[in-house]
Amino acid sequence: MTYSTLEPSRDSGAPTELYYFESGGTHYAYTSADEDVIYSAITYAQEPIQRTAVEETPEIGRQSLKLTVPRDNEVAALFLAGPPTDSVTLTIRRLHRGDTDAVVIWIGRVMQVEFAELTATILGESILTAIKRPGIRRRYTYSCPHALYGHDCRVSQGDYLVVGVLTNVSGAVLQGAELAGFADGYFSGGYIQIYKNDQWHRAYITAHSGVSVTCATALPVAVGDTYNAYPGCDHTLDTCDTRFSNSANYGGFPWIPLKNPMGGATLY
Repeated sequence: MTYSTLEPSRDSGAPTELYYFESGGTHYAYTSADEDVIYSAITYAQEPIQRTAVEETPEIGRQSLKLTVPRDNEVAALFLAGPPTDSVTLTIRRLHRGDTDAVVIWIGRVMQVEFAELTATILGESILTAIKRPGIRRRYTYSCPHALYGHDCRVSQGDYLVVGVLTNVSGAVLQGAELAGFADGYFSGGYIQIYKNDQWHRAYITAHSGVSVTCATALPVAVGDTYNAYPGCDHTLDTCDTRFSNSANYGGFPWIPLKNPMGGATLY
């Protein structure tokens, strides 16, 4: 039978929901049923999940969702030390037991997780909220607006990769002997990534001095892990030219006149 036939039926319908989370190439699949469900070759593990209603409304802000799960839920655990480096997407499907016809009832991403004594509340934002956001606009500024290693920047991050082994981990501060081979601040504004437990963990580097880098968030890593570090950029023409030899692709306007010709000041 089809979903449209079973859904309105009081006798034949046996609705259940499938929750598919994905982050950094790793997926987590759960079902609200009282036993595991296999759908599209993926096993959805039984998990006590409660959610708020999915509303059909023109008000984008009301299309958010809250899921209540056990505190030790794997997806909730990703947010224990802070937001994960990769976004966490969520797709909810609804189907009837014994049937293979499922429909998507909600798509979005996890924004944050709130922890209580025994439960965790996963706060989801609908994918439709992105429609209401303004697009990125390039501004007439001194500094370069291009994302480092991005399409417009054109710097190849592989050319500046520094590989090393962590010698000390203290919260958000990581240390590696290989980092000392560069001037202080070389990695500030860059990022570090470490592959562990079948997943990449990345963090923005806020400061660099000697063998140490300070990350924006703590990573689930340990001494002996291999890291990839990439230098940062302060988006000035001098750094673009001296560090990356990339002034030809500099996107800022460093020669904007400091004096406004329309400001009404006396010229002579």
